[in-house]
Amino acid sequence: MSSIREATHAGAWYSANPSTLTNQLTGWFSDAADAGVTSDPKCRVVIAPHAGLSFSGRTAAHAYSAATLSNYKRIIMLGPSHHVYLDSCALSPFSSYDTPFGPLSVDKGVNDDLAKCGAFKRMSRSTDEDEHSFEMHTPFIKTLSREHDIKIVPILIGSLSHEQEVEFGAYLSKYINDPETLFAISSDFSHWGSRFRYTYYRPSPSSDGRRLAKSDSTHKDEDAVHESITGLDHEAWDILSGALSNPQRSHENFTKYLRKTGNTICGRHAFGVLLGAIRHANKDYDGHVQWTHYSQSSKALSANDSSVSYSGGYMAF
Repeated sequence: MSSIREATHAGAWYSANPSTLTNQLTGWFSDAADAGVTSDPKCRVVIAPHAGLSFSGRTAAHAYSAATLSNYKRIIMLGPSHHVYLDSCALSPFSSYDTPFGPLSVDKGVNDDLAKCGAFKRMSRSTDEDEHSFEMHTPFIKTLSREHDIKIVPILIGSLSHEQEVEFGAYLSKYINDPETLFAISSDFSHWGSRFRYTYYRPSPSSDGRRLAKSDSTHKDEDAVHESITGLDHEAWDILSGALSNPQRSHENFTKYLRKTGNTICGRHAFGVLLGAIRHANKDYDGHVQWTHYSQSSKALSANDSSVSYSGGYMAF
């Protein structure tokens, strides 16, 4: 039975007027072009955030600008579960996703193929509708695909162990080897501050970290909190940048980094599944990982402040 998932977050995060959103997207894509981000014909993975577009839209545009969507038949989207506890991965029950610019069809063939292995669950309709990690990518996809009939495969990634990430990566590895499939990782980076219960701080890049209490203050010869956050996020970047040269080591180092720092990268398990897929695809990767944009929602100075980080980038191979 055909069913369409409505853009349930549109009232809060898109715009009631599609022409206004069109102007925003045009401006952000123009900013990306001015920054030198152009289409890379070998782009196979896009990494973009999923917060409110006023916060993260520019960063997302810097990521999607690297992909020529007419080159692909589908986008496999890996995003975190924000509202339900999930210890596996789950597929969408819908046949299409609505966007302010028209619907995007879900690739039924890939959905059915993954369902056959028995490892993937199926999201309930309400779980899918409540989740925003895929929906916030769809305006960029629909805008850039224009009349090209590109399909999507939203996969909700649960709280997985390292071993589970490797296992689910194996199921997706054949699509890593398919040049007509693009992957999209939906992830914000550090959610920092006492409201997020994450206040890990490094006074300098070479220092050991500590948790800041609300009453703690930093010293003038130490890095500001927002500089420490930048360092933490860029450390994750450096680890993920090794995905193509040695995906197994990159995955192990990423897991160790998360255990050590506790960084609240909300797409951390999506990255783990991707690294598992790259490892199992067993390709001789001739490519590169490029980070195209970084921003923070605010410049935090103490544990009383809060900040969310947004990273954009892509993998080409």
